[in-house]
Parts: sequence; C-alpha cells; structure tokens
Amino acid sequence: MRFRTAVKVASLGILVLLGLTACAPQSTFSRSDPPPPPSKPLPISAFAVKFTPAGSLTYPPTDATGIKTYKVVLYLFDDPPKVRRDEKPTRPYVVIGKLQFGKNWYTSENLTELEEKHVPQVGGDAVLTWSNHQRGAAVIPGVGTFSYAAHEAEVIRYTDK
Repeated sequence: MRFRTAVKVASLGILVLLGLTACAPQSTFSRSDPPPPPSKPLPISAFAVKFTPAGSLTYPPTDATGIKTYKVVLYLFDDPPKVRRDEKPTRPYVVIGKLQFGKNWYTSENLTELEEKHVPQVGGDAVLTWSNHQRGAAVIPGVGTFSYAAHEAEVIRYTDK
C-alpha cells in the first residue's frame, strides 16, 4: 500500500471516529486548541521543515521518487500510539536523519508533496518510520480533509546502490 493511500485511509478512519472537528492536548503540543483550519489547502512553503542528521556524514541529494514508507505510527490525542503499517526494508540501508514537519493543518496531498521534495533533498531514498502526532481534524465541504498535526520521518539511504 502506498504512503498516500495509507494516509488517506488513516485520515478518513480518524475523521469517522472524531466527527467533523476534534481537538485535545498532547505533550508534544501546547495545551491550547489548534487554530481554525484554513479555507483551502496550504502551499508547501507554509510548512516548517527541519532536518536533523543522524551523524556527522552528509549525503548528496537523490533522484528518489515514489518514496517507500516502511512503518507508520499514529499518535492520536492522548491515546497510545497505533501502528498502521510495520514492514522491514529488504535492501541494506543506513539511517541518515530525521525530517520534522511542524504543527499545521495538513492534507494528504501536502504530506505527499513534502515527502517527495524533502526526502531526496536530504539524500534519502525511503522513510523507515513516519510518525503522525495528530491533534485535530476537519472536513471542509468542497475543499478537503485536513488534520492538525506534526510529523516526523526517519529517513534512510540504501547502501546497495
């Protein structure tokens, strides 16, 4: 199952459970409610992205497309984490660092664009673990499905190239 499909399925399941809008505190977030959702999907430039290398080595950008995500972990409000996918890479790899996407209102399309842009940019080929720290959700008729969340991607580079 592709990452985009997994995110859409998880988002829709969450929305069914939560209704149209839901907010609750979590330790990685401030205790205040999220801001209202945007009236349309945000441009990629609206998202804060930080890369933290796993060590002292740096890697040149790759031309990776269709980024594979091996494990997806959802942190929904104060509930225990839920693992939505847990696969192991079949190719040898090295963890090169973590991409952190700050708190904001995301769509599945935003997440795919961010992943497709930033994983290769930092020298990665795939994502070992994608963590979603969700604090709210909204469906805006005629616009789309949004989740208020922060995300973290553990980026890997294949060593058999």
